[in-house]
Amino acid sequence: MTSIGDNRRGILALTASMAAYAVSDVCTKLVAKTYPFGETIAVRGFFTVVVVGFVLALSGYWRAVPRALTKPVVLRSLLDALSSGLYIAALINMPIANAAALNMTHPLILVALSVIFFAEIVGWRRWSAVVAGFIGVLFVVKPTPEAFNIFALVGLGAPFFGALRELVTRRLDPTLPSMAIAFVSVIALTVLGCAVGLAEQWRPMGLRELGYLSFAACFFSLATYLVVFAFRTAEISVVAPFRYTFLIWAGLAGYLSFNEVPDHWSVAGAALIVGSGLYTLHREAMRRRVTVPTT
Repeated sequence: MTSIGDNRRGILALTASMAAYAVSDVCTKLVAKTYPFGETIAVRGFFTVVVVGFVLALSGYWRAVPRALTKPVVLRSLLDALSSGLYIAALINMPIANAAALNMTHPLILVALSVIFFAEIVGWRRWSAVVAGFIGVLFVVKPTPEAFNIFALVGLGAPFFGALRELVTRRLDPTLPSMAIAFVSVIALTVLGCAVGLAEQWRPMGLRELGYLSFAACFFSLATYLVVFAFRTAEISVVAPFRYTFLIWAGLAGYLSFNEVPDHWSVAGAALIVGSGLYTLHREAMRRRVTVPTT
């Protein structure tokens, strides 16, 4: 049975993971603003493969990597690579807080895809939350000729492929260690960066840029571990809402690193996205309590 202490540790771990993701985003953006996109992803991916591989070697989970080389895991890894790549592309060309807000539509898209792929019954309350969330998206995207940024659509692609990734994740062998699955995913992202890089003119990176990307890889790997830790023992319905602290960390990171200040429309849109996402999580938790039989 989950204790209060487990939930508290899960909340702290998930909040810390969101902060680590924000640090990774800043380090990545610092390099990607002046270096080719594919090169940035590939070099950061290489460092991440090294970090995750080192953890696998220390933990002994490296033996599970061959078992993870299955079609479902590879498909999940490709979707994860697309999601991460599109998010980084949006991150480079948008304020960090705006890209983060668009990425927070993930649970809303997941609701819609669950209806399509699993014929899940969704009531009017959750559909209303989904609609409200996408109204918030319009506030962030600003689909007007003067303010529209094409990379906002790219940013929406990230949570879309992320939601597809979660649908595939439900089909994975539950005995596979999470770090082994993550290892395959970071390899896929690195390969994606190399593939994009075929159309680019790569330039030698200086020690400062290599340092930024190595830091990005370390914080990204730490964030991935903390997310796994957060959901292993704590109640999902208690911990999951704290994923939205990413918006706070992203806003602070963008302001401190790039002097980015979201406008009023973006703030209002982010608030709608967060509110609708939290309500969706709340309704999902209530639905599970009703459907789980009591003994």
